[in-house]
Amino acid sequence: SGNGYHLYWFLTQPYDLSTTDGIYEFESVNKCLSYFLMGDTTHDAGRILRIPGTLNHKTVPPKECQIIEANYDTKYDFEDLKNHQIIKIGNKIIKDKNIQQLLSRFDDQKYPTRSEQDWALVNALIKNGLDDDEIYTLFDSFPQSGKNLDKGGRAYLMKTIEKARSSISSPKAKSSVLSKDTSMGKNINPDNVTFSWKSDPEEIGYYCTDSDGNEIRLSNFTIKYNYFQKLYEEDNYQTSIFCTIYTKTRTYYNAKINSKVLSSQNKFIENLYGITGPNSDILNKFLLFKSALTLHNQNTPEIFEVDFGYDAELKNYYTPDFIINKDDIVNKESLIRCDLKKEKDDLRFQQSTQEEVVEIIRRIENEMFTWTDVGTVLVGLAYTVTPLIYPFFESSIDSKPYMFFLGESSSGKTEFARMLQRFYKSTGRVIPVTSTPNSLGIYGYFHKDCIVVFDDLKLSNFSSDYEHERLSTLIQNYADGNGKQRATKDLKIQKDFPIRGNLILTGEDIILNQVSTIARGTIVEFKKLADNPELTERVKKLSQEFNKLTPILIQNILSYDGDFSDLEKEATERVNQLLNQEIVSSVEIISRIRNNLKLLYMAYMIFEKTFSLRAEYRKIFEEKLQDITRFTLKFLEDVTPDKVFIREFFEALENRRMFLYEINSSESNQYSPCVGHYKIEADGQVKIQININQALLALNKDRNNLKLRGKEKLIKKKLESQGYIYTPNSGKVKIADQKAFQGSWWIGEFPTHILTERKSTLQVYDPNNPNKEHVQAEKSKLEKESDEVIFPEQGSGGSSFSRGF
Repeated sequence: SGNGYHLYWFLTQPYDLSTTDGIYEFESVNKCLSYFLMGDTTHDAGRILRIPGTLNHKTVPPKECQIIEANYDTKYDFEDLKNHQIIKIGNKIIKDKNIQQLLSRFDDQKYPTRSEQDWALVNALIKNGLDDDEIYTLFDSFPQSGKNLDKGGRAYLMKTIEKARSSISSPKAKSSVLSKDTSMGKNINPDNVTFSWKSDPEEIGYYCTDSDGNEIRLSNFTIKYNYFQKLYEEDNYQTSIFCTIYTKTRTYYNAKINSKVLSSQNKFIENLYGITGPNSDILNKFLLFKSALTLHNQNTPEIFEVDFGYDAELKNYYTPDFIINKDDIVNKESLIRCDLKKEKDDLRFQQSTQEEVVEIIRRIENEMFTWTDVGTVLVGLAYTVTPLIYPFFESSIDSKPYMFFLGESSSGKTEFARMLQRFYKSTGRVIPVTSTPNSLGIYGYFHKDCIVVFDDLKLSNFSSDYEHERLSTLIQNYADGNGKQRATKDLKIQKDFPIRGNLILTGEDIILNQVSTIARGTIVEFKKLADNPELTERVKKLSQEFNKLTPILIQNILSYDGDFSDLEKEATERVNQLLNQEIVSSVEIISRIRNNLKLLYMAYMIFEKTFSLRAEYRKIFEEKLQDITRFTLKFLEDVTPDKVFIREFFEALENRRMFLYEINSSESNQYSPCVGHYKIEADGQVKIQININQALLALNKDRNNLKLRGKEKLIKKKLESQGYIYTPNSGKVKIADQKAFQGSWWIGEFPTHILTERKSTLQVYDPNNPNKEHVQAEKSKLEKESDEVIFPEQGSGGSSFSRGF
């Protein structure tokens, strides 16, 4: 089929699928054949034939479906296939070693004739729990008597079976004796208890028989385990049982039971009712039932489920198709845990030849480096390696970095993120940031040790502040490196599903509202691409082969055996040299930036060494890191709450979205919102009072100011420490003799031109230094013509007016 082998049986007669019973029987045979041939678990009737000669597009490049072998003259009766079901699936009680033990008991001298051998063998098979159909199938498949079962032999065999059952008083046909149990209740002799199961719809269930021959029905259903699915999680294995449940009215295929529920009858019944409803029940002692169930399902195969990515020891990297270690890439399928059906098939790598790898790198240089700027491509390629090295440094790095591609709509940032994600996926599917935080968390949880892309981050995508806050919390949890640390009541899901991949965000705005969270990211300005659709298509096609490079990167990383000390030392020295060339104002911020750049630099060196990149690319990469650092520092400086407040406050006053009122003994305040007052004295001093809370309230009506919300105390403290405001102990400011207002004195730099039409230089009044001689010179960019004088409508109290700004 392109990704596996399909087997098809030609039937002698069409099979009727028009009834429910017919479908159940057909799918049961399908499942049994799949189990017998060690195939996958697909068994439902609704399958689509992959037509030979077509292409299977699940892989890149697509693979052709081909006929490997065909025997068109060989056809099968459906009943023949059902016989395989009986011997291989129906009641797998006898192990291979038990068969050998049975055979070893036979004495050819004791049974000299074939009829005697048949009689002895039938008796032995009945005593070991096989029913009539199973015995018939064995004789048909492994002729013992020499009599052809198609020519009178069947009647001979069935007569032999009937006599044998009569002679040993075995359980009824359609019953299977399981074993004895030595841990029964006090009312039953444990040395003489046998268990059996019946498949007849009217009598279906588990039974036990005591020493007096009394038969006790334990349940009205049976369960056949298909396999145990085990997952290593939180230092122990969690086991799920995948099984088929048979009841009087229906068969439930591929049911899932948590093994823990077997510890309690109530828990087991609750789980069972969730699958079958009230169609099944325990009719007698639960311990007896469990013993029968266990004996019925001896030798159930175990399948170990693993996460995509590294194991706990960081020695192997698991994918659906192979296991990667430092010495080899082992072609072995693994059951990957992923509750996202589409992504489960999407997370995979391709193997490659050396020639293919060289060609991919050549095309990256020739095509991607002309598609967008080389520095951005190099930084992006380096970031694709960070999911592979971060687990080795997780305990020593105080935050988990992410990358943010910031750019205009249609700039190509999302397409670039898709390309980078294809280092781990066969497609470039990304998840929109408009998904619920719970969905984003689950998506990131199952993308362990690989790239995760959240696309289209911008304020207009959030219908409420609440949604925006929830996303910010999710990203903050991710940056903390532990989704459990800041989980709120509304984000309870995050406790169970922290993002385990390395995050790429794309968007037109950086709307995260925590400076510390922003500082944990690497912000890359993505310039709008030149319009070259042909080149874009070539680069997109090239990216479909990127997951051929990842297994080689993983092997190279594992070859370090966890010792990256030399690599880390070189990266630390180079990053420090790069940062020393920048003006840094915050030790805390630069520490986080340094961590990001150090991890990214190590990732680049690994990519560079693995694929022998040219030496001149290192300089371009370093220059891009410096550009990113400058941009990030400037951005962080601009988004600190106090700076945002001052900028937005002055802008709102100029644009008349809020007002300061000039003190007038008979003023009537007609304009709102009023956030303060001022008075221009004769000596040119300007007394300014501002109510910070009122100003923030006015600014926060505009959702573009989300960075200010909830930060009133922080902003006030910063403004006071930086000499912008002074708040008296009384909390009131008295500007005029008769006027006192709640708030603070504004004593710092202020664009006084917006307060008066006079162009003369004014001095902001400071109550702590009322006689200061310096005049606060206004910067040239703030020198402009005064705003138009606003004449409000006259109030009823008089004819005077006030200017409102």
